[in-house]
Amino acid sequence: CFLTEWDEFKTLDYQKIFDNMQKPAFVFDGHNIVDPEKLREIGFIVYSIGKPLDAWLKDMPAVA
Repeated sequence: CFLTEWDEFKTLDYQKIFDNMQKPAFVFDGHNIVDPEKLREIGFIVYSIGKPLDAWLKDMPAVA
């Protein structure tokens, strides 16, 4: 979960991070500091404020 705009988060080795995470691996980007398409290519499920959801998430029902 990114709640900052600090530059050091833009250059992390996300492939290495993904490889060491339990799956499914989620990224919540509250400041749009990372490229969601690159992270999706690695395998992350990405939520970015103001950007489209992963395609399979669009069909999920909302929870009240």
